[in-house]
Amino acid sequence: MRRSFYWPSIHTEVLREILAISKAGTRVTFIPGNHDDDFRKLAGLRVGEIEIATHAVHVTRTGRRLLVLHGDEFDSLIKSNTLIVSAGTIAYDVLLRLNRIVHWTNSLLGRPYFSLAQHVKSRVKNARHYVDRFKRACMLAAQEAGLDGVVSGHIHRADVSCRDGVMYCNGGDWVESCSAVVEDEHGQLSLINWHELCAIEAASIRQAA
Repeated sequence: MRRSFYWPSIHTEVLREILAISKAGTRVTFIPGNHDDDFRKLAGLRVGEIEIATHAVHVTRTGRRLLVLHGDEFDSLIKSNTLIVSAGTIAYDVLLRLNRIVHWTNSLLGRPYFSLAQHVKSRVKNARHYVDRFKRACMLAAQEAGLDGVVSGHIHRADVSCRDGVMYCNGGDWVESCSAVVEDEHGQLSLINWHELCAIEAASIRQAA
C-alpha cells in the first residue's frame, strides 16, 4: 500500500461484512502481513470487536492446536540472494498483470479460471524449493511452540497437508488462487476455491431451470 494505493468500493463492502459478523459474536483476529506491515504497530489492540495480533493459536473442534501467522517473518531464514529476491518480486508483479489479461480473455470466451502466475511458479525449480523451505520453517515453528500444526499465508500457494505428524495449512490468496482454508462442523480442515464454488452454483442453477 506504500507503493500504490488501490481501494475499490468492493473492498469497503468486504470490511463491512467482517465488521458485521464480529459484532454478531464471531471472533475475528486480524494478523497483518508484509503488505500491511504498518498495522503490526497496533498488535494487542482491538478495533471495534476485531483483535489485531502478530500471531494466534486456533483450536479446532477436535482439539488440534494450530499456530496462525502470516509467514513473512521466515523470509530472512529462507532467502539468501537479495538480487534474486528483487528480480523475483518484479517478475511476480508482471505475472499478476498478465494474469488479469488471461482471466479477462477466458471470461470473454467462457473458459474456466486459470492462474498463469500459479502455473509458472509450479514449474520454476527455485520457486518449488522456496515453497518447500517455507513449509519446513512454518512447521518447525509450530513444533517448537508445542503445537499440532500451522496456518499461514504469504507465499500465495494454497495447501493443506501433513508431514511427520505436523499439519500445514496455507490459504493461498484472493488474487491468484482465490482460495481459503476452512474448518467444518466436524473439525476437518480443507481448501475452498471461489471459482469452483461459482461453477458448482451455476451448475445447480442450470439444473433447477
